[in-house]
Amino acid sequence: MLEKETVYKNLALTREKISAVTKREITIVAVTKTLPASVYEICYELGLNHIGENKIQELKTKTEEKQHLRDKLIFHAIGHLQSNKVKYLHQIANCLDTLASVEILKIIENLKEKNNLKPLPVLIQINSSHEPQKSGIHIDNLDEAYKLAELCENNTAVKLEGIFTIGPDPSVLSENKFELETRKSFSKTREIKEQIEKQIKRNLPRLSMGMSSDYLWAIEEGATEIRIGSTLFGARH
Repeated sequence: MLEKETVYKNLALTREKISAVTKREITIVAVTKTLPASVYEICYELGLNHIGENKIQELKTKTEEKQHLRDKLIFHAIGHLQSNKVKYLHQIANCLDTLASVEILKIIENLKEKNNLKPLPVLIQINSSHEPQKSGIHIDNLDEAYKLAELCENNTAVKLEGIFTIGPDPSVLSENKFELETRKSFSKTREIKEQIEKQIKRNLPRLSMGMSSDYLWAIEEGATEIRIGSTLFGARH
């Protein structure tokens, strides 16, 4: 059973570690996948107002169960988004952090036109680790990312707020190489964000990168928000 006291201690330790590497304000997105909906109550009570869910259906089920928290928490869709799930986004998520294709953008645009919806905040997902199993625009195909950014900028259906990436898988790299490759991945993603900012002539406030195994490196490489689950809630079973 998930205990609020345990999460509180883990959160306090995490904030201590963050304070040791930066004085910047860092947004913690609490990743609650596979956990019961009661985790939303704990997050709200501890001031963890940003919630990340990988699966749209899981987010839908939990927010329906905890309807009273719907307007008190900020829900991030952080997993690969299937086209048939886009229709649920505006109902249950406050932002899509993993926009990676013109196809999904067009579906969002069509939904807005039909239903007069508010612009949806989005991040463009970059696959910065060269891992084929990961979603996102491949780092060797950045013309696609720049094109998507331009389309977002000229589209009233979305509001482009930044860039999202997932670092390398620690299980396939040696300990020493893991830090080197992770920092390289994060540094390159920051550079892509800066390039897009020049392209669209405005600053993007969000750079989402870093998870439980690498969030301190991500912060040192420029992340404005991190996505952590097991660091706060313990290992999943």
